[in-house]
Amino acid sequence: MTSDARVGELIRTYFSTEWPRVCPDATFAVSGSPAPRDEVSVHLEVNTTWIYLRCWVPRVLQVWGTEELHRAAREILEGARIPSDDGAIEIGQGERADIGRDGRWWMSVISFPIRVGAK
Repeated sequence: MTSDARVGELIRTYFSTEWPRVCPDATFAVSGSPAPRDEVSVHLEVNTTWIYLRCWVPRVLQVWGTEELHRAAREILEGARIPSDDGAIEIGQGERADIGRDGRWWMSVISFPIRVGAK
């Protein structure tokens, strides 16, 4: 059975390959503490059943500023099947939540359910 650590590694590797291709103007991180790293940035977190993608844009852009980040995330993650040791890691439909202001930033989160061992 694919370990949780291995699942996280496979998802982070997949995302790190795809994000620059789909959304090259936004910086991204797949490790470390979640915090904005640039004017437009995202941070990927993986746990045993979910992927969380935190998105930051300058506060003046607010909701419409994160729309492009959410579109890119959905293009990369929704419906993806990542090969693993015992089947595939399937990623489901993303759900958006606008968090609001965080200092000079507007933050939102998009979460994706994952299923391991899909045939």
